[in-house]
Formats: sequence, C-alpha cells, structure tokens
Amino acid sequence: PSGSAVGLPCPAGTFGARQGLASSGECTRCSAGAYCASQGLSQPTGLCFAGHYCTSGATHALPSVEDSFGDLCPPGSYCVNGTSQPTACPPGTFLPGPGGQGLTDCLACSPGQYCQDSGLTSPSGNCTEGYYCSSGAAFAAPPSNSSAGAICPRSHYCPEGSSSPTPCANGTFSPATGAVLC
Repeated sequence: PSGSAVGLPCPAGTFGARQGLASSGECTRCSAGAYCASQGLSQPTGLCFAGHYCTSGATHALPSVEDSFGDLCPPGSYCVNGTSQPTACPPGTFLPGPGGQGLTDCLACSPGQYCQDSGLTSPSGNCTEGYYCSSGAAFAAPPSNSSAGAICPRSHYCPEGSSSPTPCANGTFSPATGAVLC
C-alpha cells in the first residue's frame, strides 16, 4: 500500500517486474501460454503443459473446463507446451479425443476414407467410386499426383471406399481409368 516499503505482492495469475507496487492493478496478467502459480512472482512460473492451452492470467499449467483461463486441448486439435490456443489437425488427418500434444497425435485418415478439412474428429467420408484413397487422403477423389490415392488405373476397379485399386479378374478388363467394375 501507499507509504509501505514492501508493497503488495501480485496475486496468482499475475506477476510484477518490480517490487513495492502500490496496488494489484500495477501487476501484469500472466502471459498467454504461460502460468503464474503463486503470489509475489516477478515473472511467469513456466509454460502451460502440452495437451492444454492457457489464455492470459493462468494460475496453473493444466487448465480444465472449470478454469476461465484455458482448458484441455479439444478433439480435432493439439496443443504443444506454451500454447495459448489450440492448433487444428491439418487436412488428411483427424483426432477423435481431447488432449492432443503435438502434430504426431493427429491420426492419418483411414485407408478408403478422406479427411477434407482441418480440425476433424473423424473422417469426412468414403473415397469416391472410381478412385482409391490410401492413408492420409484429404480428398474424396484424390488428384493424380497425390501420394494418398488417385484415380483407379486401367485394368483395375475401385468401388466406393477403396483403399487400393483391385485388379480385374482373369477374362475381364477395364479399358479406361476410373472404373467401378471390370
């Protein structure tokens, strides 16, 4: 307080870069992505833990739904150490559960299916007939230069949801690409 040699300690969730502050209003809210666990800090305690995100004013490294300053990383996204907001899993991937800690937690889209958008919690749907989708496909009809599938080649067929081209049986053929039957 005014006239005091010691001043007030900053409350948890904040820090003060100098001593002898006259009021808690002079304290700085803990930076987004960091937490300030106790009172009287001159800098944040540390970074929020992976799998969680912290907005400004966090008082601990593992916020949850009950906290106003962050939460567990939601499904379809991941949160590395020091995250202030979740990062959506990219197209071609999905993440069904919460608490993703990095890009490697995003699962490649299942063979025969595609994951078109970012932030998915499940695949978008089956690969289009006449095409095949290998692991990690981002399109229902993958372009020819894709490493995650393509149009069905000649002498093969690809029903909806194909994960690879199926060769035509002996005595049958498919003269064109994109065949559904031989």
